[in-house]
Amino acid sequence: VFRNREFVIGLVIDFFISFIFFGFMALLPQILQRQMDFPVMETGFVLMYRGVGTMVASLLSGFLMMRFSPRPLIALGILAITFSNWVLAGITPDTDTFPIILAILFQGFGIGFMSTPTEAASFQTLPPSLRPDAASVMTAVRRIAAGVGVSILVAQLVSREQTARAALMENV
Repeated sequence: VFRNREFVIGLVIDFFISFIFFGFMALLPQILQRQMDFPVMETGFVLMYRGVGTMVASLLSGFLMMRFSPRPLIALGILAITFSNWVLAGITPDTDTFPIILAILFQGFGIGFMSTPTEAASFQTLPPSLRPDAASVMTAVRRIAAGVGVSILVAQLVSREQTARAALMENV
């Protein structure tokens, strides 16, 4: 399966999709609850929009793939995730809930527009006899990327919290 160029490219893209998806899935609830004082239920409702965006975009991208190649859809997904990350980079404890919901919804759209076309393009040129092996490899890569994404992003959060706490303690 690794001799197929499209599958390997799709595997790399899928790694980054899973890295982003699961990394932010672990990071955002902590930020919303600890830094922004969101109650647990409100955090859940806010994060629900990522799933809604992913579901709608996955269905829509499946429909659009009958008319367009996967590349423009993947580019649309990258743009949506970029916009989402740009909005999320600017949130503060005073930020209203609507921009956060909008950013999370766009993140879901981006993941949906990236994952469905990427997986379809990855398996399109594989011979049918290799598809079960490719599905196993793709699933393993997703699991590894999820673990790496959660580990790196939570480690960064903890490190930055410690740095900020140390800076505050120096000035007390």
